[in-house]
Amino acid sequence: MKFQHHLPAPALRRDLEIFTYTTESGEEKLYLQCSKGYGQAVNLPIYITSIIELLDGKSTIDEITNHYNLSAATSINSYSLAHFLSDLDEMCLLESETFYTAKKIIDEFRASTVREAICAGNAYPDSPEELSAFLTSIMNLSEPHQIPANGIIAPHIDLRLGGSVYAAAYQAISTSDADLFVIFATSHYANYDLIIPTNKDFQTPLGLVKTDRELLDTIRKELPFEVTMDDIAHRLEHSIELELVFLQHCFPERNFTILPLLVTSFESFISAGILPSQNEKVAQITDAIRKVVEQSGRKAVYISSGDLAHIGRKFGDSYDAENMLETLASVDSELLEQLQACNQDGFYSQIAAAQDKWKICGLPPNYMMLETMQPQEGKYLAYEQWNESERQSAVSFGAVAYY
Repeated sequence: MKFQHHLPAPALRRDLEIFTYTTESGEEKLYLQCSKGYGQAVNLPIYITSIIELLDGKSTIDEITNHYNLSAATSINSYSLAHFLSDLDEMCLLESETFYTAKKIIDEFRASTVREAICAGNAYPDSPEELSAFLTSIMNLSEPHQIPANGIIAPHIDLRLGGSVYAAAYQAISTSDADLFVIFATSHYANYDLIIPTNKDFQTPLGLVKTDRELLDTIRKELPFEVTMDDIAHRLEHSIELELVFLQHCFPERNFTILPLLVTSFESFISAGILPSQNEKVAQITDAIRKVVEQSGRKAVYISSGDLAHIGRKFGDSYDAENMLETLASVDSELLEQLQACNQDGFYSQIAAAQDKWKICGLPPNYMMLETMQPQEGKYLAYEQWNESERQSAVSFGAVAYY
């Protein structure tokens, strides 16, 4: 939003959590966050404190600028302040129309019992007929397995880009008689708990996929700690939705349910130099899910929705991805070997040793799935790279089946 310099600037939201901290280098920083999930968190230079203290909803940008410059060591101008406020506004940290619009959308999502499709018309067709034909054409790229897998790693890249790998993954379970699918998926947009379930059902152009609320409740009761009830992370997340259309296509007449579980970053484990399984919470979650699923008597298949590397300019690297594709294929081959060997610790350790320089978004869901289902055998199925040359970037992804 563009703010008029002669009109009062919006106030800083009064419900934000604001505190200062000192970095490892000794620099003092200001941190703003919204624990209610309506806005983004942001780190700011400490001198910004005196500016946000002036955001009372009554002062104009010109007045704030003049007041700040009376005592500041380095002056600012009204235009730079207006730009800064626009950034805060986009992050929904001001008492503005932007914030109230976002709050309304988020509150409606939280109150709903259904998570609506967000990828329809983009990553896949929004017409049921067109989507069915599209998925058929993808599935025809591979052959069904005579002995269905008990679990798969599948990509969550745009369906238009990863067809052959999706086909390899879903043909591995297309003859399964499963009535429950436990889905571990990458959480791209939120990191407020280790796992983020949702009780919502999922709507796609092919119909409604029901979440097994009873099993989720049982898992929650099994755990000695509370798992977040805030499922806002699912609102814009694509990693579960893209798996569901394949399940609906493969089992159109089956009354199956799902356990939709987003898994957040493993950065803290990498920084601490530990295996995720050495974290008590990881062990308790995977043990609880395994126990509840086994005791339910349901015929379950596990799915991990996770891609491999993300490299190049688009993902913050200082190089063009095309020059690194051969190297990337070699690195990915080693990772896929670990996954095929059902060695989640080896998979994690290889990524951690490189400080996740390749940005493997499938690390958390792949690890949690393997730790939970504890398969006896893995089978490599497929691998591809998508080279987005116009943006000097690339994504890699693969498929593995488990028995």
